[in-house]
Amino acid sequence: MNLTRRHFARTVGAASALAATGLGAARQTNMGVGSASYHLRSRYDRQANKPPLTETLTFLDYGHELGAGGVQCGVSEISNSYARKIQSKCEEYGMYFEASGSLPNDDTEIDQFKDFCKTVRNSGAKVIRTVLFPGRRYENHASKETFEQAEKQAWRKLTLAEPTLRKMGLKAAIENHKNLRIPDMLSLLKRLQSEYVGVTVDFGNNYTLMEDPIQVAEAFAPYAYSSHIKDHQLQEYEDGFRLLDVPLGEGIVDLKQVINILRGAQPSIKFTLETMTRDALDVPWLTERYWATFGPDDLAGRDLAHTVMTVKATQPKEPFAKISALSKEEQIRLEDDNVRKGIIHARDVLGL
Repeated sequence: MNLTRRHFARTVGAASALAATGLGAARQTNMGVGSASYHLRSRYDRQANKPPLTETLTFLDYGHELGAGGVQCGVSEISNSYARKIQSKCEEYGMYFEASGSLPNDDTEIDQFKDFCKTVRNSGAKVIRTVLFPGRRYENHASKETFEQAEKQAWRKLTLAEPTLRKMGLKAAIENHKNLRIPDMLSLLKRLQSEYVGVTVDFGNNYTLMEDPIQVAEAFAPYAYSSHIKDHQLQEYEDGFRLLDVPLGEGIVDLKQVINILRGAQPSIKFTLETMTRDALDVPWLTERYWATFGPDDLAGRDLAHTVMTVKATQPKEPFAKISALSKEEQIRLEDDNVRKGIIHARDVLGL
């Protein structure tokens, strides 16, 4: 998707026609929608002092209108009554709910985490999607030492959360979130040895760490409790390459193969769409900063070579356009259009 204003006008026009016919929600897909797919709409809602679209009950309503099979989002109110409302709406619509939330950082946050888990359990959800690190490894850490400290804190969070998860029968699914490469994530999971902690397998994030989606799926499939289905395009720039989220089917990810790998190991896994409508992300692997957190044996040369060759072989000729250059209204409409395209592709092409 090389976004220009002309292309934008065409896609938004097509989306308007689709919405007018009602085809976007006529037949439900089993694929869900994650709240990050509406990060622009939520931001602008808050700026306008409006309730955000991603409020849990509102997002379930919107997901149902889209024809989504479920949602993955935060829990907007921690209470048994609110949990029952979530469960009731999911039952009414025939949708699943996966919660997003944080693990406790220290002892003072354990009680808060317990209350959150009670609400999640009472809502009928079985999985909590979470992350262990804020931000991206090559942007947030300037040295191996600071990254190792972050790894120690990540381990502390897991050990603090695991007893509550086990007691309540909930599974925390850690997203591979542009921080831990495959060996690092597997090391944490094997060290913890808990059936209540696994992975939210994000299809594309590990491109930024020189690991492709097939590698990621094969490595994490035994631990896959959740997923983020997405598609990407890659393109060179002076300091490395850029990673752009595109609607499902418009990128280079072998979606069907990744789905088959994950389903082969976890037949009941949910596939949740996470298409983030935003400017392409810079992956500055030709800079010193990118390599600051890696030791000499942390990243194989063949992985780097494979990723660079993939970029060169698949990149579009025209530079990626800036989503941020569009008006607020154009951004919101494009974001919704990208999600609707993904739902239709999942339903009609991927068989989800």
